[in-house]
Amino acid sequence: MNENGIGEEEYRAFIGKKADYYTKKWSAMDVRQSKWSWNWGAFIFRELWFAYRKMYIFALILFIFLGLIVVVSSIYLQIEDEDMANFVKGVKILYWAIVAVYANYLYHKHADKKIIDFKSTSTGELATSELAKRGGTSLIAPVIFIVFEGILFFI
Repeated sequence: MNENGIGEEEYRAFIGKKADYYTKKWSAMDVRQSKWSWNWGAFIFRELWFAYRKMYIFALILFIFLGLIVVVSSIYLQIEDEDMANFVKGVKILYWAIVAVYANYLYHKHADKKIIDFKSTSTGELATSELAKRGGTSLIAPVIFIVFEGILFFI
């Protein structure tokens, strides 16, 4: 049980199939007293990874930031300012790296909050299965974000 009163079984129920991966990452981060930990899924898929992990607010924030990057990129590509276009590409790569470095920390905090909120309102044997429903992953949410990203790129 950690300092928030959350046990490993609760984390496992909330996370689902990748529980070993995340509990090891979070333990290592706690030992190092660090918020940094690399996550390849978040680096490659960014807001889609957050949506998949049911972190919808973070996914939306990153989607909006992506939209701003696309708008700024298209403006500078149209006026053929190569230096600024390269700067914007650098910002995109930096954005990807920052997302990847903080994704595990943000997921840990998200899990803590959801589990604590859940524990304060539920009791009984169904708690583990209900916690699994509230956590886990969503395949629909990333698809919805992909559709919106497609619309954004074609505007």
